[in-house]
Formats: sequence, C-alpha cells, structure tokens
Amino acid sequence: MLALDALLMNSDRHEGNIIVQAADTGVGVNLWAIDFALSAAVLEERASQCRPPDVSRHARGLPVRDLAVHARSTAQTLRHLSNSILEHVIRQACRYDFEREAETVTRGLRVRCENAPAITEAYLDLLGERG
Repeated sequence: MLALDALLMNSDRHEGNIIVQAADTGVGVNLWAIDFALSAAVLEERASQCRPPDVSRHARGLPVRDLAVHARSTAQTLRHLSNSILEHVIRQACRYDFEREAETVTRGLRVRCENAPAITEAYLDLLGERG
C-alpha cells in the first residue's frame, strides 16, 4: 500500500480510503488502500519528479513500522518491473479512464519505478515524522 502510494504520488490516503479488515488468521489486520483518483491528475503533471507525495492529508497513526518491510520489498519489485508490463498496465488503465496522455504517464512512471526504493524511503520518513 505505501510503496504504491509513493509511486503514484497519492496525497490523499486519509481514514476514509483505508479499509481495515481482521486477518484471516485471527491475529492482526489487513489494510486495503482504495481511491487513487487524485493520483491520476498529479501523475499526469509531475510523474517524472522523484519525490514522495505530500502527506499532509494522510491518516495519522498508520502502523508505518509494520508496513515498511512490505513497502520496501514492493519498491524493489517495482524497480525491476519490465517496460512491457508497465506499458500494458498503463494502456489498460488509461483505456478505462479515457486518458490521452498514456505515453507521458508511462515515461513518468518508468522514472518513478526506477527510483521506487528511494522515493518509498523518503515517503516512509515523512509518514514516520508525521506520526
């Protein structure tokens, strides 16, 4: 969830778009991120910038330490995501959203994927400082 938010420059991860569900094991919880609507506009404009998203609207009290291991692992995976997979996913998403700037978004996300570990670390730092 956090690596994807960092990659997509999601500045809108407030309490209303996080679903908390008890884990199937009965121990712990699953967090589900929903609503990436604001990410599309930001990505179109600033996708190639290698900085984390603004966290001023993010929910306080996220278990950042607990989520950090998965965020770092996901960031490493994103770093090695093939161009063909990235292009395919973006073409599919843009087809449904009638996005005319699919190539621009693809180029920007390629840069962000290549820098996903650093972007994610900066994002985790911002979230940790916020509390």
